[in-house]
Amino acid sequence: MAGKGIIHGLPVFDLGVAHLLAQASQLAYEDHQTVRRRARELGFPHVSFCDVDDTQSFVCANRETTVVAFRGTEADQLKDWTVDVDFDLVDGPLGGKVHVGFYDALSNVWRMVDDQVRTVCNDQTKYLWVTGHSLGAAMAALAVARWHECGRPVTGLYVFGQPRVGDRTFSINFDFDFKMATFRFVNRYDIVTRIPPRYLGYRHIGSFKYFNEDGQLVDDILWWRKFLSRWHGTIETVFDWCRHGVGDHGMSEYLRHVETAWRHQRLAEFRERTRRLHTNARSQPIQPPRRAA
Repeated sequence: MAGKGIIHGLPVFDLGVAHLLAQASQLAYEDHQTVRRRARELGFPHVSFCDVDDTQSFVCANRETTVVAFRGTEADQLKDWTVDVDFDLVDGPLGGKVHVGFYDALSNVWRMVDDQVRTVCNDQTKYLWVTGHSLGAAMAALAVARWHECGRPVTGLYVFGQPRVGDRTFSINFDFDFKMATFRFVNRYDIVTRIPPRYLGYRHIGSFKYFNEDGQLVDDILWWRKFLSRWHGTIETVFDWCRHGVGDHGMSEYLRHVETAWRHQRLAEFRERTRRLHTNARSQPIQPPRRAA
């Protein structure tokens, strides 16, 4: 697991890593006992929790890899959260401005999370993956920005259903150093990925990964651009218009799509290896049997 997603020291997109981190993002919604059990099953014997009020996260680690996962927003609270959210920008890391609520949420647990990461990542060569869903995805991005500022190496950031985190300056500065290691998944109509709105100065970060209506991970996002062109009115109006807006935001949907894409990739790789073996076998000359001396 440690070497996945790394080629010659540079991060690359890896569905195996995406699958692991999607599982971690889903686990962030579970109770501590379930998190410990599933983390051990995934090969991470060390688990610690960083919970303050409504802000929750966990750190799990083995000898080679550390994963930090931030908890997002419960589905039954999603509409109230997106409609009532405060869109004010405040000074944040990397010289830009960031969403005040997201930054405050991270600040609640920052010292605990940072202390845990320092404890399990005392070796700077250890792999550090960061993930989260919804509000947790926003906190994950801000955590990476803060670690980047203080010189903590982060291997990669995989986020699911992430809202916009900061302004144009923050986005540019973040992507300048970390875009190639940041992968932002969007599922179909997921409404949370469209807030806070661009007209208030917000911009997205990272490399865009999109699941279409068939649940396929695609590079062609023409349909998504057509969907954006239909955006008019308030967030409340969009909720009424987009009946899939909430359902497509669920972390379980993201995990299901990532798992399917990962399995399809493994099957394709297996078929390709089998084809090459057959091709090589046919290309080898047949040696006639030799008479024993």
